Amino acid sequence: EELKKILQGQKIKLLSISNEFKHVLSHQYIHAKFYEISAETNTFKESNPEWTRVDDKSVKKYAVPRLIEIYLENRINFKSRDQKSKKANHNG
Repeated sequence: EELKKILQGQKIKLLSISNEFKHVLSHQYIHAKFYEISAETNTFKESNPEWTRVDDKSVKKYAVPRLIEIYLENRINFKSRDQKSKKANHNG
């Protein structure tokens, strides 16, 4: 509902819909699809000044939930900081 309110009246374009990602937690199963859209510049920043726009290159600096990390690994060859440090420690 919040996203619908934010995008109301904006020119948006649906770029892609991901395949379904299945994520198993100890007490639930999550089936998720990710929607990639393009929207007018600053649409989100104007809606909430606490939000930060993050591009593909700098997203690696942020902690993200595992489900989103898996999507990003498939989408942009994403490797989190934790994965990189584990690999460096393992190779060293």
